[in-house]
Amino acid sequence: MKEYKEDVLSLIETPSDVKKLNRYQLKDLAKELRSLIIDVTTRNGGHLASSLGTVELTLALHRVFDLPEDSIVWDVGHQTYAHKILTHGKTGFATLRQKGGLSGFSRPDESEYDAFVSGHASNSVSAALGLLEGKRLQGDSSKVVAVIGDGALTGGMTFEGFNHAGFLNRDLIVVLNDNAMSIGKNVGALSSHTLRSPISSVLTGFAVSSFFFKVRYTVDRLLPRIPLVGRFVFYLRKRLRNALKALLLKENLFGNLGFVYVGPIDGHNEQRLEKILRRVKKLPLPVLVHVVTKKGKGLPEAEADPTHYHGVSGRSAGKRISQTVAPGKSYTSCFSEWMTETGSRVKNLVGISAAMAEGAGLAEFRERYPDRFYDTGITEEHAVTFAAGLAKTGVRPVVAIYSTFMQRAVDQVIHDTAIQRLPVIFVLDRAGLVGGDGETHQGIFDVSIYRPVPYLDMLLPSTRTQLRQMLDYALAADHPVMLRIAKDLCPEPAADEAPFEPGRGAFAVETAGADRLIISCGALLPQATAAAKAAAASGTPADVYDLRSLKPFDTDYFLSVAAKYRKVLLFEDASAAGGAGEALAPLFLRPRMPEYRFYGLPSCFPLHASREELLEEFGLSVEAMTEAVANA
Repeated sequence: MKEYKEDVLSLIETPSDVKKLNRYQLKDLAKELRSLIIDVTTRNGGHLASSLGTVELTLALHRVFDLPEDSIVWDVGHQTYAHKILTHGKTGFATLRQKGGLSGFSRPDESEYDAFVSGHASNSVSAALGLLEGKRLQGDSSKVVAVIGDGALTGGMTFEGFNHAGFLNRDLIVVLNDNAMSIGKNVGALSSHTLRSPISSVLTGFAVSSFFFKVRYTVDRLLPRIPLVGRFVFYLRKRLRNALKALLLKENLFGNLGFVYVGPIDGHNEQRLEKILRRVKKLPLPVLVHVVTKKGKGLPEAEADPTHYHGVSGRSAGKRISQTVAPGKSYTSCFSEWMTETGSRVKNLVGISAAMAEGAGLAEFRERYPDRFYDTGITEEHAVTFAAGLAKTGVRPVVAIYSTFMQRAVDQVIHDTAIQRLPVIFVLDRAGLVGGDGETHQGIFDVSIYRPVPYLDMLLPSTRTQLRQMLDYALAADHPVMLRIAKDLCPEPAADEAPFEPGRGAFAVETAGADRLIISCGALLPQATAAAKAAAASGTPADVYDLRSLKPFDTDYFLSVAAKYRKVLLFEDASAAGGAGEALAPLFLRPRMPEYRFYGLPSCFPLHASREELLEEFGLSVEAMTEAVANA
């Protein structure tokens, strides 16, 4: 075999240059791509294992299709890093997830080769079908490909897209990247529905040949025209064909939705992938290409432990790549401890995750109490309504979902949970500003969305003790309760910390003679207390009031607290529109109330940067708070 010693990646000035490479260069390029992905994500963090598994698939797609005239819609962005390297080069990819650098997800405003925003799962089929139909309406015959992971198949929106695509009967190409994983192991009846039939693999080449479809089209056109028996034979042949496919190919699921099923195909055999994709490109029907890949391919540690290496936060030293936010206990780990400890004494406590058990702090509960843990897959809507059904029977469900993904379950929280006042506990992880993942993963809209919902409490823990006390309160409540926890360290309580009281906050800093009050919301308490100390040192003493309970809210108590000051400033890392600051603003219009200002996030989608950089950018850092207090 001929060996190429050159840096093949240096030959790629535009993605179309991949078409010029020979098969030996392609193999070398795949190795270079994996090496660069490992190197950059090790330093910058990112979604490592998924992108390692799609290197050959990405090369095949770029060689077969003509981007950006043809469009590729990636479901989520976890698998796009090879694509990003080909479209942005080494230098661009080196800035991955850094402030001002390359996003970790697809962004059309970042690259003409990114056809659609990708950050939440299960939307690719619908988006790709819309792009394809829009092109058709404008006389554009270029191709559209949706690349979807098997984990995203569990999302109901995927089936809505498949159903509509089959009905329209357009030439949509869906590539199913099957690595048997989403973040953790896939769950559900669908993931157990095997499509990996060896007979199917043998017949794939014939099934997608142009000759086969010409024969099939001719037979389907002529059979109904045969006098007397034609229509009967036509429907009999159709029934027989479907029965044989169900028996031999095990593809009834997609076949019944109107798709031609092709596969399974080895996702790491670039030549085989390319050959099949070139044939599929010519078909006039919707096609599903089933590609089997190995998550973490090329990095032995990631192949052995793809869950841990799904997303990494970077490293400063040592060989192992860490997935934790920082040394010390995070809000997530403190919640995990409460779940595990409480589960031993509360036998009807259950944990529910939407494919995020590790990230949302339910992995230990799952291991300890497997019969009381439910992973619904990437189905936030179902997870919430499923929890409501459990609560109706007297079970105490805890639903742990990232704030950004709870945006998908608004109707279920309102209609299925709150209207019936069902005691479901919602723990919104990654609430507030989230470093690294960018605009699709910021948890900044939950307060605005859920605060107005009747019978739903909203709590803002700021220390480990508060978190546990709030969870205890939620467990005893007879209505739904929502807690916001940040992707950050969870501080230990001060020695004199007041216990949690529903409806009331408490002072974290209280000094004699202070005429200014800082109101802190949730995880911003460390910044608020540090700002108060800095302000005091410069001659402007300020107290800090830890809000804690946005709903319920003891208005009379709060008025008695705020009326003692001349100036009040509230800080929250959530949208200012509809947030806590706006909610409290009418109280300060009353007579003899102090001057009031609130600081939150403007109407925008914060881009990727570290949490510290984002806090600084939006005026929520210690320095910004100190300056605001001094200039109030």
